[in-house]
Amino acid sequence: MQYSLQMRRISRNQGEEKELFFKAFLLEKMSTGEKVRPFGRISSLSFGPNLQVPRWKPIYSVYLKENNYIKLKKIFPKTPSSYKADIEVNGRRYSLKSKGAARAAVINHTSRAGFVRVCSVLNIDISTLDRIIERYWMKRESDIITEDVSNKNLESPFVKHQKYLGPIIKYFLFTGTGSRDSTFPADCVLEFTNPKNPETFTLLTKENVLDHIWENLVFSVRSKKGMPTSYDATNHSVIAPWVRYRPGDAHPKGALHVRT
Repeated sequence: MQYSLQMRRISRNQGEEKELFFKAFLLEKMSTGEKVRPFGRISSLSFGPNLQVPRWKPIYSVYLKENNYIKLKKIFPKTPSSYKADIEVNGRRYSLKSKGAARAAVINHTSRAGFVRVCSVLNIDISTLDRIIERYWMKRESDIITEDVSNKNLESPFVKHQKYLGPIIKYFLFTGTGSRDSTFPADCVLEFTNPKNPETFTLLTKENVLDHIWENLVFSVRSKKGMPTSYDATNHSVIAPWVRYRPGDAHPKGALHVRT
């Protein structure tokens, strides 16, 4: 989908733009009663608890045709960061992922403490993840890998652990974060290229999403975001096993970030 130069200057987040156009497109189709794959005819639409779905007006079709993000963002609510789903259609909740925009975060800068919580919820032994992170640092400090390592790289310490990491990654995709369960969890992921063309929509379920995204996942252990503002190994013993200082670093690195 082509954006005007004006729209590119106005917004730095094309993924956010496309998600808004997607919501407007579905509401328009709901108002006309047209079927949209993979949803069929839309009988109910929600953007989450306490978020109002606007009543469709003909002028909105003009805004949507023009890709007028500035007008539409005043009408459609932004998805709160606490939500894993962006929309609910006919009783099913979808996390929207725009292809062609910036890489979407699957796990957003989370220290070991967050993974301790998630592994406890899932009844998974975190020691395996500790060993994976240890291998990450060994390869990083030997310059075998860079900070960002893709699963397309056979040296990725994560690439051979899809079975172990699968439930953890799916938790972050559908259920919650390192600190809490979402108030609006997702049932599935819907990838799209053009938010107004259902032929570009790809539905991913909890059963097939890992096979679809695994090769494209990029892992990194980073500083600042997800880390304490003042780090001390004694006072932060839970996260300490993952934390390292690289030569020249102003801040310790210990937060795992995963994106597609």
